[in-house]
Amino acid sequence: MMAWATYSAVKDVVLFLVAIYAAILSTVNFRQAARKERRSIRVSASTAMPTYGPALGPPFARLEAVNDGHRTVTVSLLTWQLPDKSRLVQLHRGGVPGMPDTELPARLTEGEVAHVSISYADLGGALLGRGITTKIKLVPVCEDTVGGRYIGKEWDVDPHEFVRMTNV
Repeated sequence: MMAWATYSAVKDVVLFLVAIYAAILSTVNFRQAARKERRSIRVSASTAMPTYGPALGPPFARLEAVNDGHRTVTVSLLTWQLPDKSRLVQLHRGGVPGMPDTELPARLTEGEVAHVSISYADLGGALLGRGITTKIKLVPVCEDTVGGRYIGKEWDVDPHEFVRMTNV
C-alpha cells in the first residue's frame, strides 16, 4: 500500500509540473503573438550634413521613423515635441539637399523608413520665435493614422547654438 501512495504522490507532482510548464509556454506564445500583431515604430533623431566635394554644408536635424514590426503602418506625422507637449510644425518641406523628405502620410511595411529634415537654423529660429532662448529638451514624435503615438529619445537643443552653428 505504501508503494501505491508514493506512486500517486509522484504522479500528482509530475502532473502539476507539466501543467505549470504548459501555462508558462502558453503565456509566452500569447505574448509573442500579441507583440507580432502590434504596430511598432522606432523613432530617432540624428544630424545630417550634406557634402559638396571637400566642403560640408549646413547641419540638418533629421527625424526617422522605422517600421520595426510586422504590420504595415501609415505614418501621418513626424515632428518635434516641446516640453510643454506642444509641437513644432514644419511648414517648409524640402529636407537635406539631394535627399528629399518623405511625403506624409507614408505607408511603411516592415523595415521601411520615413524621414523629415529641418536645418539647424530653421529649428533654432522656430524655437527663438516661440520665445524659447534657453537649452531645452525636444522629443521626436511620430503618429500613425489610427492614433498610435511613438516617441524617441530626447534631444538637448540650445536655440542660439543651433543658429550660430549654421552661420559659421
